Amino acid sequence: MASGRPTETTPLVHPVLGPAVTIYCDRRQALANLFLDLAFLCVALVGLVLGLGDVAGTNSAAGGLTFPPIVGMAQVAAAFVVGAWSIRAGVLAIGRMRNTASLVVGRDGFEFRVGDGPVGWDEVESIGDRSSPDGQPRNLRVQLKDPGEYASRHSLSPVRRLLSLPNRHELVLGHDTIMPLGAVQALMRKRLSEFRGTDPAPATARAVASSRPARRRRQGTRK
Repeated sequence: MASGRPTETTPLVHPVLGPAVTIYCDRRQALANLFLDLAFLCVALVGLVLGLGDVAGTNSAAGGLTFPPIVGMAQVAAAFVVGAWSIRAGVLAIGRMRNTASLVVGRDGFEFRVGDGPVGWDEVESIGDRSSPDGQPRNLRVQLKDPGEYASRHSLSPVRRLLSLPNRHELVLGHDTIMPLGAVQALMRKRLSEFRGTDPAPATARAVASSRPARRRRQGTRK
């Protein structure tokens, strides 16, 4: 029996976010992301070995000059950050493959199922991928209004705070949803606008209504 189109969303009532929809992820895309994360982890391991060698003074340049220990320490630190980021990204990819309900978008906020818990719209500054044309995101990114307050509210560990630095204090929600990423971004922006009371849809409807010519009542002629 031929399988139909995978379900993109399912409505639900979230205990924190109110009326919401669950957005499902693409398992095949999540698996591809997992292999990419493993590749970055291998690069981090190589960098760690080279960095430890430089710290010990065993690696030399082509001209016979020994690298200073500070260079090795920088390599070790970079390898640690990349490795920790790769491990966390791999764990998230595995979580998305095991639980396809990866993102919940509701009236009062959203929740990334393998993230830091429900995020209120009052914590969000904007939604968009700055490295992509508007409306055509390559990744789903959420810019936080106050990263420090977000870290405190969600009780982030020091390691988790460190891992947020390469993302410029943005929440990166991935790009492996079955629902087109542009539609997911548009939905989140709409909910954010509704929460702020700046949803352009009602204003557009009023503008269209006001632009229609008013009907004049026909007055009967007196005899």
